[in-house]
Amino acid sequence: MTDHLTIRGHDIAVTTLGDGPLPMVMIHCSLGNHRSLARLAKAFANTHRIRLIDMPGHGNSGPWDGEADIQGLVSDAAAEVAEPGSHVFGHSFGATAALRMAVDHPELVSRLALYEPVYFTPIIGTPAYDAYLARFAPFVAEMEAGRHDSAAEIFNGMWGGTAWDVLPAFVRRDMAARIWFIMASERAFEGDVGGVFAPGRLERLICDVTLMLGHQTEPVMPHVMQAIHDRIPGSRLVRFEEVGHMGPLTHPGLVARTML
Repeated sequence: MTDHLTIRGHDIAVTTLGDGPLPMVMIHCSLGNHRSLARLAKAFANTHRIRLIDMPGHGNSGPWDGEADIQGLVSDAAAEVAEPGSHVFGHSFGATAALRMAVDHPELVSRLALYEPVYFTPIIGTPAYDAYLARFAPFVAEMEAGRHDSAAEIFNGMWGGTAWDVLPAFVRRDMAARIWFIMASERAFEGDVGGVFAPGRLERLICDVTLMLGHQTEPVMPHVMQAIHDRIPGSRLVRFEEVGHMGPLTHPGLVARTML
């Protein structure tokens, strides 16, 4: 079943899966949609009632205007559908929104599981982040030149779970058509528009927090994850061997067992 919310003029679709008694909210990665997390969600379908959010411009949601605080829209949608005591999961950009939601609405979250939130804020200015920017520069150059196909290929090579030439043609076309989202949304995880990393905010989280990191991911992510882990008292940082940034899609069973 799919319902729709209106958050600051944006249409956001929420699909419900499962008939268990426990509440759960899941948020997918950039360029994905709620179906990206379907196999992961099914692991909880007997025990949880799961709300899967489609970010604006993704899946069954309406378009994003490119200006509104996209992370805030998704975070607010998650808070709108969450029940007190919810288990909240987010992947990549979706994980940044999940973290923001937990910080803004701690009364709604009993457990928070984040798979590689691309929240660069705490490492900006470090050598690790500067090295990442150098690796990311070819993507930026292709975007600025309007070569979205090659930009999408570069982005997939850095962050994707499947080689570009193996992806179906319609998937490659879709990624290229929506790759502008990556550039347009960067202020959310570089500028921290929600103030998630303001002094004391992360330290006040009282829910159970599990942070997940793939060993085969983009090299910047261990630095991001450690910085977040250091700020959240009692958080658990789990590293997966032979798994990359797209672990929730490629290894849903492993991720689900870690979330339990």
